[in-house]
Amino acid sequence: MPIGITQDVDDLELAKQALRDVLQDGAAPAAARAAAARTMLELNGALGRHAAPTIHPGKPTSELSRDELEAELEALSAADRGIE
Repeated sequence: MPIGITQDVDDLELAKQALRDVLQDGAAPAAARAAAARTMLELNGALGRHAAPTIHPGKPTSELSRDELEAELEALSAADRGIE
């Protein structure tokens, strides 16, 4: 296999599959499953420093208007599409 983008994508998919395997293994220690779940969330931009920023930081969800909630969902959806 040539070195470059294809290998990087294959490596990432291999890593994600290994994490999925740990997540789905009921015999795996809880700590391993929790770590795999956190890593998957980080890879998908849902958690950690690479997470998509919120539009209304510091404002509780319960206080957002419908328009603000829809804008927040659209921003999260756009960030998710950018990851794939």
